Amino acid sequence: MKKNLIIAACLGISISMQAQGNPKIDSLISELRAIGQEPNITYSYRDGRHKREINIAAVHFHDAKPHAKTGNERMDRINAISDSLYFDTNQREKETLRLIQRTCKSMAEDATESYMWEYHRNGIDSIRYSMVFGNSPEGKSVHSSYSTDHDIYYYNAPQILTYRYTSTPLTDSISRWDASGMGVFEYTESPDSVDGKTEYIDHKDYTRYIASILKQKGVDSRPIYFSHDSTYTVEKPDSIFVVRVETVQPAQPRSETHGTLYTIHSKEQAKRIISQLADATWQYLKEHPNTGYEFSPEREFTHGALTFFASTRETPMYDEFRVLIHSLRNEKFHILMLHTQGDLWIPNEWLALQSWKNGKATYVRKAKPLTPLDIEANTIRWTIQKSYIVADEHSAPVEPQE
Repeated sequence: MKKNLIIAACLGISISMQAQGNPKIDSLISELRAIGQEPNITYSYRDGRHKREINIAAVHFHDAKPHAKTGNERMDRINAISDSLYFDTNQREKETLRLIQRTCKSMAEDATESYMWEYHRNGIDSIRYSMVFGNSPEGKSVHSSYSTDHDIYYYNAPQILTYRYTSTPLTDSISRWDASGMGVFEYTESPDSVDGKTEYIDHKDYTRYIASILKQKGVDSRPIYFSHDSTYTVEKPDSIFVVRVETVQPAQPRSETHGTLYTIHSKEQAKRIISQLADATWQYLKEHPNTGYEFSPEREFTHGALTFFASTRETPMYDEFRVLIHSLRNEKFHILMLHTQGDLWIPNEWLALQSWKNGKATYVRKAKPLTPLDIEANTIRWTIQKSYIVADEHSAPVEPQE
């Protein structure tokens, strides 16, 4: 019952926005969750328009046989665990791909316009589906743009679906965990525009709103600070930063990020807190309906790097607030709550840092610099490496304000 109420609240804020939704998509989400597959669902509001985006990626592994018995009890037990993990994962991924393809073919019957291309030869499979539903919110006809890779990309429509699957040939050197194919499903629901301007979030007000959730017993917290200016340059930024969001025109003379790092040591408590944060964030957005945001209320989050919430001042794009969640192997959960003026750069040693200024790191008490192996073993990179060009190119760079 609680889960149904939560889903209803989400749809009430993000899709009631006069959207009809699509029962076939809702059915797909339910079927995927039933087999342990959690789609990435992001809600957003910008320029008077709400949007819901659903992304699902699934891998088709090469089929493999169970390990042969070795006669060594310990090794056979390890191999049995490995086999179980492999076959369960492979079966779940195959079922995910099957459900996606079945849904695509079913939805094609209802599409305003659809494009479906498949190529199968000697074990190589390529699939491209693109579909659009309804006319644009302004009543205009749907537009499409073509590429050379057997693709059509639709835009300016209430609902858009794309699916891309590509397989690779089998070779003797490939291990059982190497992919023989990968499918990526994307569905975007963007209903009619609504009257109302987009406002940047009052991050101090939001932080106060959810403060009690993060002050629970069992949650550690400490301040964290990053800054850099135009005198600092780096040749290979991807080797130094796990997040790099920057404005390239006009370039920022100085950037500062103030924030708090929260650490939760229990998986059960982390799940409760993330769920409570999602509920509180939906309620906050309901009370502040013009707030521009991107929000991924992934309640079953257990592993990876998630952008839970973000609100960005668009013109000029110098001011943003982000809530990031990080967890590795269901162990410690970390929540980063960050306010940035200028460009957001998060160094890959963030777990051990108190501050970072133009490449100079100050570590928390008893912490030591992390080696590349330490970083690889304990950190997952957020997939938000972006560069922006401000729409008004004549805007002057803005210095961070206290």
